[in-house]
Amino acid sequence: MIKARCTDEDGNEPVWVSEVEAAAERVSIDNDPKQPEGLHFVKNDNRFYRVVFARCDTYTSGSRLCYILFLPRSPRNFDVRERTSILLSSLILSIRFRQRILAFTEDLQALPRKDKINGVLEIEKRLLQIETESVEFGLQMPADVHEEFPVVKVFREGKNKPFVQQSIVSWLGSRRVLADAFKKARIADPSVDRIQLGVEGADIVVKELKRYQQVNGEFIQVLTEELLFLEKVAGRSRRNRAGAASTGVSPVGGKGA
Repeated sequence: MIKARCTDEDGNEPVWVSEVEAAAERVSIDNDPKQPEGLHFVKNDNRFYRVVFARCDTYTSGSRLCYILFLPRSPRNFDVRERTSILLSSLILSIRFRQRILAFTEDLQALPRKDKINGVLEIEKRLLQIETESVEFGLQMPADVHEEFPVVKVFREGKNKPFVQQSIVSWLGSRRVLADAFKKARIADPSVDRIQLGVEGADIVVKELKRYQQVNGEFIQVLTEELLFLEKVAGRSRRNRAGAASTGVSPVGGKGA
């Protein structure tokens, strides 16, 4: 029931489900469970939860009852009403994407065929963690993809603004392709060749992510340039106010009281 309620519109389960199942498996052979990582965002109540494998009771029959806790967690969002906050959070997430996702594509390619499927699911786990962090920062995608994205709104007019918009729209298309590959990698059908499924899934994932190696670098660069520009403008404004205060002249004209 819980799994059904947490499944998204594409039929994908959240990462914590497989992590909890893996923890239960470890407990079943008397090992300590590995706790789920990251946060789980529940759209119904718009809150974040830390999922914890709390304990497991063993009955005389050998069956076990496991307890899973969902601990509410306050979001760490920036004030997204501020242009610099949107740019800074977008910059952090873009760097996370390069370090946690793009850097792993080489490892995924180098994995033995039998381990490819685990590599694909590891990519999914890392990607979902970054996407959850994006929501936690307050950067939610608009309901309509034709709307302007939050980070695009704060850019000055010029060549960088359409580049950012087009990059995000392109990524949304790739994200749908990746979601399909992740879903197939989780198929438990014993009649399906899991090794071949993993190889095919890894090829799709690497192909889609390779497209963003250069784009990601340019994306980080333009975010940094825009952030530095805003900070320069803000610094100039602060100096003007400080100078006006020291001379007793109002920055909007006229002498101070």
